Amino acid sequence: MRDAEYLVGFIRPLPDEAYTDAKQLKLVQVLKRRYDRINIEGPARHACRSAQNGGANSVAVAEHTIMLILAVYRKLVAFHQNVAQGRWHEGIPRSVDIFELEGKTVGIVGLGYIGQQVAQRLKPFD
Repeated sequence: MRDAEYLVGFIRPLPDEAYTDAKQLKLVQVLKRRYDRINIEGPARHACRSAQNGGANSVAVAEHTIMLILAVYRKLVAFHQNVAQGRWHEGIPRSVDIFELEGKTVGIVGLGYIGQQVAQRLKPFD
């Protein structure tokens, strides 16, 4: 860090002393939403700013979550395997249940920022 101007990444906690020799350091950028795993006082004591990601990928994660729920409910993998094996006309056995998301109750473990984004996107499914 001695010659670095910017420190960007999934940064582990560094002691205050790590910033002492980093005379050129202007910014410590954490690639996550919170500062829970970095020492933000260290950079501040050495006139360096700290910044977090502010949930920049939370929409993508929430949408991916909805996609996975739908993929499981609609047996996407089974249908894909049939198509890939040239059995697209066979579908999947009638004994396999296919569900709709409408009217279902979805449990969200952890209602942080991403959990809230998932809940918001589930509303149109009733």
